[in-house]
Amino acid sequence: MARKLNESSAVIVGGTSGIGFAAAKSLLRSGLQKLTICARDVTKGRNALSKLAAEFPGAYLHFVQCDASDPARTETAITHAELAMGRIDVLVSTGGGGIIPKPLQEVKVHELIPTITSLMNSILHPIHAVYPVMTKQRCGTIICLTSDVSIIPTYGSTIVGAGMAGISMFCRSLAVEAKQHCIRVNCVSPSVVRGTPLYDKLERDPFAATLISKVEQNAHLGVIMPDEVAEAICFLAGPGSAKITGQVISVSGGGTPI
Repeated sequence: MARKLNESSAVIVGGTSGIGFAAAKSLLRSGLQKLTICARDVTKGRNALSKLAAEFPGAYLHFVQCDASDPARTETAITHAELAMGRIDVLVSTGGGGIIPKPLQEVKVHELIPTITSLMNSILHPIHAVYPVMTKQRCGTIICLTSDVSIIPTYGSTIVGAGMAGISMFCRSLAVEAKQHCIRVNCVSPSVVRGTPLYDKLERDPFAATLISKVEQNAHLGVIMPDEVAEAICFLAGPGSAKITGQVISVSGGGTPI
């Protein structure tokens, strides 16, 4: 049984900016009482917590420094979060990404597997770390961020698409195992999201900027913003999605083929 958000504790990995920070605000706005943000940068983490505390003075807010690409540090961070909040009902794992798309012939062979692995590590390590916590509770919701290039073959996204597809299938397969422990596992899969650090990084690259432009031209329902992805995350975190698991929900504004 999915717990109400006002009775829940959540961890957001990668919650200092962009979609992760927007998800933090959406969850707190919906009544979440306890939140831990995990991120590499201590200064950004404290700044994020300060902003959230000003807007949500009644919530318990906690920050843990964590490099999610490191499995040992990630396990330590999740342990600290559980001790601080008493339990972890929701994990939002948004810490991957940041890879510039480019045609395969421009990728050196020694970069191939490490790049795919780096895309997956920071998303999957937090899931692996929190799974025993939720299994012990016999309750939990895991939501991770992937991308529409995991479902739609896209020129220049061979590497990114492979990594993101790995994340999606990891979560869908885990959902089959996790349901026996009353744990739900889902993915939110945006296309281009304006107003994020990744968007700004992609716009500075000529090849990536061309891809962005094409996606935005097709987004007849509107170009996606972080708050809109956060609303999908918030829905999957709450009791309104209690019977939904193993799904990859695309948020694209029509920018990627249906």
